Amino acid sequence: MVAPDLIDPFHRQLYNKLDQEIQERVIALSEGSALKITDDRQSVTEKYAAQVSYIKALRDVLEICKELEQDRYGSRPRQAEDD
Repeated sequence: MVAPDLIDPFHRQLYNKLDQEIQERVIALSEGSALKITDDRQSVTEKYAAQVSYIKALRDVLEICKELEQDRYGSRPRQAEDD
């Protein structure tokens, strides 16, 4: 996911951290993290749905961060600076 042009340092850090978490979860899911383990009561479908829902929730948080940025700073681009 391409990071938006966020002004607030907190939102930039949060966005980067959550984006990293999403990428790690997507990779884990693609590598079979939803597979059924012996004596596991959850089905593969239930595990897959839960993990996809979590990824969706993280993406929703990223969208909320962008909305908060827009509300607080408007649509002005941030000044170039080192993070």
